[in-house]
Amino acid sequence: MRRVVPLLLAVCLALGLALPCQAAGAGMANFQKISTYSGQFADVPETHWGLSAVKTCYEYGLMKGSSDTAFLPGGTLTRAEAVVMASRLHEIYSAGQSTLTNGSPWYQPYVDYAVENKILDAGAFADYTAPATRGEMAQIFCRALPESELESIRSVQSVRGVPQDHPYAGAIYVLYEAGVLTGSNQYGSFAPDDPITRVEAAAILSRMALPQERKDTVLMLPLTWQDSILRFLTIDMPQGSQALSNTSVYYQDETGAYSVVTVSVFQNNVCPGGSTYDCVPTEEAMLEQVNSTLLYPARNAVCDAVSYGAVDAYRTVMDVEMDGSTNKLGVIFFARGDYLFDISIESTMEDLELFHQVINGIRVDGSQVSSLWDSPAE
Repeated sequence: MRRVVPLLLAVCLALGLALPCQAAGAGMANFQKISTYSGQFADVPETHWGLSAVKTCYEYGLMKGSSDTAFLPGGTLTRAEAVVMASRLHEIYSAGQSTLTNGSPWYQPYVDYAVENKILDAGAFADYTAPATRGEMAQIFCRALPESELESIRSVQSVRGVPQDHPYAGAIYVLYEAGVLTGSNQYGSFAPDDPITRVEAAAILSRMALPQERKDTVLMLPLTWQDSILRFLTIDMPQGSQALSNTSVYYQDETGAYSVVTVSVFQNNVCPGGSTYDCVPTEEAMLEQVNSTLLYPARNAVCDAVSYGAVDAYRTVMDVEMDGSTNKLGVIFFARGDYLFDISIESTMEDLELFHQVINGIRVDGSQVSSLWDSPAE
């Protein structure tokens, strides 16, 4: 009998059957493509924002369509569907494939599996055909994988719309820190008591199964100064930012790269009409004025005339050579009432997404900038 196992193993290796000859172990490597998506769902066109997630879920056997030719992306996800998705996720992770099939009612085998594997508490829901809330879905999904597969890749101090005492707050925060949940805007807003669509669920499920799809985007916070002169001004800064002074806010990531916003306020003695353009009549003049105040050489400078509601402003963005490295610098200048305001945004981060979020997230009297900044094409 001792010779049987080595002989069987040798046959398996010789025939390229090593995997079928032994049961798959648990792990994220079990998520493999089992189908090819070639546009089967007519209601998910190539321009649909969720196409990639739908394709991933279909090819990895995590979700099916409402029919052979439709996915119903805007359809409301039911509790039954959420349990089915979580059970498939758990079974593939644990055993390498999904073997569950429909029963009576159709979702019952998946519910039984979920209860048996502690994805779901027995009697958790009286009606599985009812819409799943976003919080319920987060709880079910979070329990479908071990904690070790949902390690934190970013720090999340708060999630807008999810108080710490919400019944699903624990699961929601775990998924946010793991990069599975991203929220509906730059603040990571999440409405835990609202329903969720099938395509939104697909996006989340794809990030559960494929860690490389998870998002480490820094969540933002809207900050407003308490100083009476600056109370009208709101800026978006990353969670974890700290005040350097009454007019300066600073953020540093784990690599040491930073972004800092500083507001300088001057008495308005040169703009009797209160208009920015009374002070600086042209974009060229504004660019010259900014360059003349810099201590380091600048390049690729672009100046735009923009507005924040009724307040006209100049926005100048440039690259600044400092200590052997290139930093991004933005300057926003405007007159308002009895004061002139100069807002500078400096960033040493290689990824410009955060710089864009900060410079575009400035609001004056609640008004956003008339034209969002984006890096010009190289």
